[in-house]
Amino acid sequence: MISINKELEIIVEQFASSYLPPFLDCFSGTEQFLKKISKNEIDIFKRSKSEIYVSIDKSKINIPKYIYNKGAESIKYFSFKNDLSKRPMGIANPLWFFCFAYNIIMAEIDWIEDFYHNDENASRYLFHSNSPILGRENISRFEYDDQDNILIKERLSGFVNEKQMNVAFNKNKEKTMRIEGTNPLFMQTDIESYYQNIYTHQLSMLSDREPYNSIANKKDSLKEFFSFLDEYNMGINDNHTKGILQGPISSSISAEFLGVHLDYMIQVDNPDVAFVRYVDDFTFFSTDASDLEKQIEVLDRTFRKMGLARKVEKTHIDKGFPPSKEADLNNILYYFPFLDEKKDIHQLNDEDISSLRTYIFRLVQEERVPQIRALLTMLRKYVDKNYEANKMHIKQSIYLVPLLLKLEYSFPIVSTHVNRLITSICNRSEKKELKRIINILIDNIDYVESHYAETEIQIWHYYVITSFCTANLRKQLLRKVLKRSKKDPHSTDPIILSFFVKSNCTENYAIYSYVKSYYMACCGYDMKSTNLKGIGSSAWWLVFVRLYQYVKRQQKQLSIKGIKPNEEFKRMSKKVNQLFVTKNKPNYSELGIFIDLLNGGGAK
Repeated sequence: MISINKELEIIVEQFASSYLPPFLDCFSGTEQFLKKISKNEIDIFKRSKSEIYVSIDKSKINIPKYIYNKGAESIKYFSFKNDLSKRPMGIANPLWFFCFAYNIIMAEIDWIEDFYHNDENASRYLFHSNSPILGRENISRFEYDDQDNILIKERLSGFVNEKQMNVAFNKNKEKTMRIEGTNPLFMQTDIESYYQNIYTHQLSMLSDREPYNSIANKKDSLKEFFSFLDEYNMGINDNHTKGILQGPISSSISAEFLGVHLDYMIQVDNPDVAFVRYVDDFTFFSTDASDLEKQIEVLDRTFRKMGLARKVEKTHIDKGFPPSKEADLNNILYYFPFLDEKKDIHQLNDEDISSLRTYIFRLVQEERVPQIRALLTMLRKYVDKNYEANKMHIKQSIYLVPLLLKLEYSFPIVSTHVNRLITSICNRSEKKELKRIINILIDNIDYVESHYAETEIQIWHYYVITSFCTANLRKQLLRKVLKRSKKDPHSTDPIILSFFVKSNCTENYAIYSYVKSYYMACCGYDMKSTNLKGIGSSAWWLVFVRLYQYVKRQQKQLSIKGIKPNEEFKRMSKKVNQLFVTKNKPNYSELGIFIDLLNGGGAK
C-alpha cells in the first residue's frame, strides 16, 4: 500500500479537473490541516458515532443567503464533449472537499482496501470495472473525456504502485481481451447523462445493497461513510439532491461506488454475461446477437431502479472488435520526425507549420481526438526542449498561434492541450514575439466572450493573457472585464477575476469592491454596510484567497519600508483579514481553513 501522503497528494492534485489551468495552487498545507482534523483541533468538524469519519457542523459555518439549507456554492463552468455539446462542470468548496479527502483516506483504511483485495464475493463483480478508484494501492488520475470512450495514455495511472502512468491502461486492455475471448459480437452502450442523473440519496443506500452490505453487516462505519457521501455530494452542488458535481475526484469516486453496484445487479441477472465497464460506458460480448438484445432489456430495468436511463443513440451491436481510440504516435513521428525527443535540436520552419496545418485539418475532419491531443503534447515537449536556450522568433510562433486558436475554436474538446502549448510558446518566445502573441489573444477576447462564455476556453484565454501581458494591458483588460461583469455576470468570473489579483492596490481594490457589491446584492444585504457573511461558502472564495495573499505580502513590504498604507488598502485589508482570522485564531466559519492550507497563510 502506498503512503497516505502520496494518496493525499493525488487527491489534492484532482481538487478540480486537471483540464483547467494550474491556478489552484493554494493547498500546500493540506497534510497539516488533515492532521488537525484527526486530532479534533478544528471545531467545525464533528465526529461520527464510530469516531472514524467527520462531517461539517453546519451550525458553525456561515452560508450565503441564496444557498438552500446549509450547502455550498460551487464555481461553475462548461467543458466540451466530442459532439461539441457542453458538459456542466464545477469546482467544489474547499471546506467540503477536504472533509471528503479526510474521510476517503479513513475509508480506505477502514474498509476499501480490504474490500478490493480480500473480499472474494466482491472480487467477482469488481472484475468488470476498468474505472479508476481508491483501493488498488494507488489512486488513479481521472479524466472526464474518458466518459466519451477516449483513452489518453498520458493521464491514466496505475492500480498497483505503477511507476508508469500508462500501465493501468495496458492492464485494462489485457483484462478486456480476456473477458472478450473469442466472442465475435459486441454491444456498446452508456448511461444517459450519468453524473447529472445520479440521485445523491442512492449513495446513502449503498450500504444496504450488494456487494457492500456484507461489510455493512460487520461495520456500522460503512453506513456512516455512504451517508456522508450523500450529504457531501449534495453540499458541494448547491444542496441539490439530483446530480453530482463533475470536476473533483470525489465525484468520480462516488460515481464508481454506484457503478460497482450496477455491475453486481447486471451479473446477478445473467451470471454468464461477459462485459466491462469504464465509468458509465459498457461493452458486452457474446456469440449470439439475441443474447445481446435481451441484455438491453436487463439494462433498462436495472438502470431504472437507480433513476438512470440507457443512452439509446449510443447503443449498438456490431461484429468484430470494439473500436479503440488510442493515439498512434508512430504516425505522428512519421510525418514529423523532429518531434522525436531523441532527435537533435530542430528549428521550426514555414514548411513544418504548413505540414502541421494540413495534418491537423485531416485529424479534425476524422474527429481523431486522441491523435490531436498526442500531437499537441508532443509539440509542447518539443517547444520546451528546443527553445529553452534560443527563444522562438517572429517566423515561428506568430503563424503557429493563430493555427492553434483556429483549432481550439473549431474543435473545443482539445482546448486544454492547445492552451498548454500556447503557454509553452509564450514562455519560449522573444519579448517582441510575446507581445505579438498577447495582442492576438486580446484581439480574440470579444469572440471568446460571445461564443465560449463560462467555458474552459474562456478560463484558459484569460489565464494565458494575464500570465504574460504587461501591467498596462492587464489594467485595461480588467476595466473591460469589470464593465462586462456588471452588465452580464458569468459563472466563471470568480476564476477570471482571481487571475487579475497581482500587486497593484488600485486594481485589487476595484476587484474587491465589485465582488463585495455583487455578493451583498445577491444576499439582499444592506448596501450601506459591508456584510460579507457567508462568502467563504460562496463561489468567490478563490478571489478572497488571492486578495488575502496580496494583503499579507503588501503588509510585510510596507512594514519593511516603514510606509503607511493608503485608505483603500486599510479598508480592504481589514475586511479581507477578518474572513481568515478573528481574535488571532483561524475564522473557520468563513475562510480560516486557508490559514492551514496556505501553510501558515504565506503567499506563493
